[in-house]
Amino acid sequence: TMTNQEIFSLVTEKREKIEKLTDFATFVLNKEVIELQKEIENLQAQCTHDYQNGLCKYCGKEEL
Repeated sequence: TMTNQEIFSLVTEKREKIEKLTDFATFVLNKEVIELQKEIENLQAQCTHDYQNGLCKYCGKEEL
């Protein structure tokens, strides 16, 4: 089991990779971006969440 801080670090790392792989002026979803998004969703499922202003401060998941 990972700590929320470990989840935060991994989610941040994966989001930075997605940013480097994408050009926001042209939206093209490639396989690596899809895989990174799935990994973020998996990390979000493990997080115990601490919501602030509607988002978890660790994994970024929206509060429902």
